[in-house]
Amino acid sequence: MKLKYLLLLPAALGSSLSHIDVMADRLYPSDLTYLGAFLVPQTDAYAGMAAIDGPSSLSYRPDGDPTGNGDGFPGSLFLSNHDFVAEIKIPAPVKSTNFSSLNTAQQIQATSGIAVNSGANDRFGAVAYMPAKGAQTSAKLYWSSFEYYNVAGRDYPCIGWSEINLAAANSKGSWHVGPPASDWNSPYHGMKCGDYLIPIDQAWADQYTGGKSLLVGRYREAGAAGGSMGPVLTAIAPWKDGNPPANGSNLSALPLMSFNSISSSSGTNWMEFRLLNDPDYSYYSAGDHWHGGAWVARGNKKAIILVGRHATYSGAPLCPAGQAGGGCGGGVGTNTPPYCYGDGGMDCPWGIAVTNSHGYHTGPYRPRFIFIDSDELALVAQGSRTPTSIDAYYSFDPSVNWPWADSDNYNDVAGAAYDSVNGYFYVAQANAYRPGGGSNTPWPVIHVYKVNDSGAGSAPVMNAPSNLKIVQ
Repeated sequence: MKLKYLLLLPAALGSSLSHIDVMADRLYPSDLTYLGAFLVPQTDAYAGMAAIDGPSSLSYRPDGDPTGNGDGFPGSLFLSNHDFVAEIKIPAPVKSTNFSSLNTAQQIQATSGIAVNSGANDRFGAVAYMPAKGAQTSAKLYWSSFEYYNVAGRDYPCIGWSEINLAAANSKGSWHVGPPASDWNSPYHGMKCGDYLIPIDQAWADQYTGGKSLLVGRYREAGAAGGSMGPVLTAIAPWKDGNPPANGSNLSALPLMSFNSISSSSGTNWMEFRLLNDPDYSYYSAGDHWHGGAWVARGNKKAIILVGRHATYSGAPLCPAGQAGGGCGGGVGTNTPPYCYGDGGMDCPWGIAVTNSHGYHTGPYRPRFIFIDSDELALVAQGSRTPTSIDAYYSFDPSVNWPWADSDNYNDVAGAAYDSVNGYFYVAQANAYRPGGGSNTPWPVIHVYKVNDSGAGSAPVMNAPSNLKIVQ
């Protein structure tokens, strides 16, 4: 019998909130077993994955390489890097501290430029494979795009689809997610879209989101100009709006997780998004990057795992001003999130601080998997919670498993994908492998985890609040 945690709240909050049921079926890092890693093809198109202005992604295709060459890893991965899109076979992962011991993926197909131009959009975001939906007669590769800097906060369309045969992509779109944005805080603003794409369980979507089983979002650094002070998850189903929807049309959309833009906000609402149990810093940071994720379910456990980097500067006065406008600012409980603004070096003493222009720096930077509870998103879909009320219930530093440190201290995780049949979770460490060392171009390494079949992983031990009772 499934256990529930019954949290009793004060009567003053009203009978509608007399209890909160938190399902004991959350996935935790202890449910993931590290299997090793493999290399992508060593050609220039794969290099520099997830550079500062170059989003990237992974997506799993079950029938891409059905036999898996007998190595136990069937299917294929679609990968995007800048506007380059490729499909690769999945070799067996290897646990090793030596790059030369790793297997290298074989390319199946590749191309560039499948996105339909959408005005000033200057970045290709992600790709996501999904089987045929609705009236479609073939599987589709969904893609996204956005305007990288966009200090004016322009609203824009950001989603399209193509055929999975990249040589005849026949792309359609682009479409706006939801109605035109009314202001920068709107969950439908283009700056909250155009980067990552996450297919989710169709049965769950049929129950809670009206069948919308593709999550879209973007985390814009510093949450500015229509961006979000925390990651965004909005559910869409383009196949329900046409086959294809008309170019430039507004897709029906359901915001499940979204936060306000710092450019039009004041007070401490930048503290709304939390990375609970983070080992370093548990609040939103202006320097966070969230590049993608996957719906991961095995046995009776599930989570949406978002991947990227977390900036862990907490506001301690570590960076005295080196020139006008530089130095530290902000802190928990203030109107300003912690950041260091400067040219690097003395101003901002972390690995990726620039040396020729000012910018927000909030290091040290750590790779992260953050776990989102789909049951909480279901409450948002049903109208009993708001999209700004969602936190990551757990935060995990995957570098504890990885044999290689990031070569430039950027520590980014560039994308994620999940094989739900075999329980393999794939993530890309963006800048792990730098052949020849020094300033040579880095290549990503793809790490592989097995999600436990038995659900034997356990939640970390936490002190129970005094008003917690367990009921069956």
